[in-house]
Amino acid sequence: MVPVVSRFFTFSPHLLKIAGMLPVICHLLLGRTPPLYKWRLLLSYNSTRFSGWSFRTDTGVHALGQVAHFVTPFNYTELQDMNAALNGLLLPDIRVREISPALPEFHARFSVTGKIYRYMIYNDTVMDPFHRLYAYHNLYKLNTCVVAS
Repeated sequence: MVPVVSRFFTFSPHLLKIAGMLPVICHLLLGRTPPLYKWRLLLSYNSTRFSGWSFRTDTGVHALGQVAHFVTPFNYTELQDMNAALNGLLLPDIRVREISPALPEFHARFSVTGKIYRYMIYNDTVMDPFHRLYAYHNLYKLNTCVVAS
């Protein structure tokens, strides 16, 4: 069975079906819908090898601290264990740096109060191979006064 990369995790198709059915299963077994818990993730990723998956960003865009969230019927008490488990499922290019409980009204996309983007330009005639994945190569001398304005 080929693993599927979902929005946040790598799962087999069977696990995705089971995870999506948990609220229904709980309702059938318990006779009520379980409470839902919202979790906030702080992610870092290198999206060089990804195409169209990188959390609404372009291919080749990397993140040091992108926020995401998910909802589950389970209240996790050992967040360090959960963090380690998530990182064990993810590709090495993606890491959950932090996980914490979120307020019910929190939304990773709509609760944003600011973003910081950093553009790297390698300004030299020969590109350093250690920077090639993380910087734009410009071999002409930049006018820093124009760039600053």
